[in-house]
Amino acid sequence: MHVLHANKTRVAMVTLVAIQLIVMILFSMQKIGYHMDEILSYGLANSYFDPFITSEEQYGMEWYTSEELQDYLTVDNQDRFSYDSVVYNQEQDVHPPLWYALFHTINSCFFVGVFSKWSGIILNLICFICIDIVLYFFAKQISSSRAIAVLSVLIWGFSLGAINMVTFIRMYALLTLWTILFVYLHSCLLNHATIQSGKISSKLLLGLIVVTILGILTQYYFLIFTFFICGLWCVYLLWKKKWKILIQYSCGELFAVIFCVIVFPAMIKHIFSGYRGEAAFSALAESEAWTEHLKTYLSIFSHSIVWGCLKLLSILAILFLIYWVIQNFFMKFEVHYNNQSHELKVTGRRCDSIKLQWALPSQCAFYIIVATACIAYFLMITRIAPYQADRYIMPLFPIVAVYMANMLCWIGKRYFPKRGMAIIIALCVVLSCISWKVGPYNYLFLDNAARNEITAQYEDLPVIVLYSARWKGTVFADELAEHPAVFFCEADNLTNLEEKLHEQDISNGFLLYTESDDDQAIKNFMELFADGIELEKMTNVRGNIYLVEGA
Repeated sequence: MHVLHANKTRVAMVTLVAIQLIVMILFSMQKIGYHMDEILSYGLANSYFDPFITSEEQYGMEWYTSEELQDYLTVDNQDRFSYDSVVYNQEQDVHPPLWYALFHTINSCFFVGVFSKWSGIILNLICFICIDIVLYFFAKQISSSRAIAVLSVLIWGFSLGAINMVTFIRMYALLTLWTILFVYLHSCLLNHATIQSGKISSKLLLGLIVVTILGILTQYYFLIFTFFICGLWCVYLLWKKKWKILIQYSCGELFAVIFCVIVFPAMIKHIFSGYRGEAAFSALAESEAWTEHLKTYLSIFSHSIVWGCLKLLSILAILFLIYWVIQNFFMKFEVHYNNQSHELKVTGRRCDSIKLQWALPSQCAFYIIVATACIAYFLMITRIAPYQADRYIMPLFPIVAVYMANMLCWIGKRYFPKRGMAIIIALCVVLSCISWKVGPYNYLFLDNAARNEITAQYEDLPVIVLYSARWKGTVFADELAEHPAVFFCEADNLTNLEEKLHEQDISNGFLLYTESDDDQAIKNFMELFADGIELEKMTNVRGNIYLVEGA
């Protein structure tokens, strides 16, 4: 019987993961635009010892050819598997190099000289499948229930948070994988054999060290999460007086951090003196906007993993708590239904005495440790993150799915003992489909369809890009690479552009990119042309594009 249930579970898991993979591919096919950070992903991973095109002497001074922009975004035959370049580029940036090295590998193997969203999405899909698998074993480990494990995967894998994670070409899918694997290994630490023996097996300790190293070398936010998990775990070991495990564990995690510093010493500069690190420490000291940030992140969290129902679930939880208090301390209610008379009777009697029995699960301590760490991490992110965006809390989504699955399974067994799981699964699927309808999809950029349709008609024309901040000029680098020549120019300083205009044939017209309707910048630009020009706004989706004729 046990083998039969195990086989059914395997079939269910394989089917579920396959369906989720198809769903992710279908959503990925709809992606038609890129976030600025995604463009940076391609440049940092693929450009040969050239992390930022905006740092080149040519930028803002000379025309760029299509080949030069394409070379920045893609790997050519001479630069394949250039991991020294990847490390160098990341030393100049603010992130560790592991994800970029993997991304560079995929581009070097399958996308040489080709810019494609699939090079990044393939890596994310691999991480997604691995997250599903680890999540199943993690949920099964702490709940001792295959049903809860499968439901956890269902809730997470169909969530809007998972879709946004897969379609965002950055390191957060890989970060989420290391996070859930790190938590799973800690659940293995808490098993009876480890606690009773008073020591950690060498394999488990090695696994923790390796995952910690991989997590840190993927994203520095992993350090924040591990800080809370490790701190709470050490407190638990102190409470249990497991000194040997505490020493082994502490030394292992400390070794992992030191190893990362030795392998990638630039992380010290990134964390403590880089602009991201300084901004994080500065934000930690300020509290003026924290309340607003918290509200924003709660809304993001709600739509990402609880189907936008966080307020409703909170209200239901409060009502249930009130009901429980009344039932156990004041009045005991009982509901009776008479099948013959079809009458529903509610009776109540006052509580003469209070009898509470607490039946805590064996893994209760671990549930508390992980929940506390997740809440602490969430609050810290709301305080220090440079933007209020879902990517910084993506690692929490699979973990939250396990808690939701536990709660829903408990409700199903208690109130629908015969068909509880079927009802819960149907409810989760329906809510997931509703959340797909509502969104938001943060990284598909579906509104780019109209923009792309317009720009495709003028790919043979050169482009002039007016930017206010230096880094903003390359946000459409993938799009600009389709044009024969591009000139990046500061909107308030047109001197270099005036000197270089004659180097390109613009008699047949050109495209002008601007960030906003800055009348003064447009007026100054038009003054460069003594005979006058005609501007026709083609689109204002994610910035303005003008067709310029008469030059």
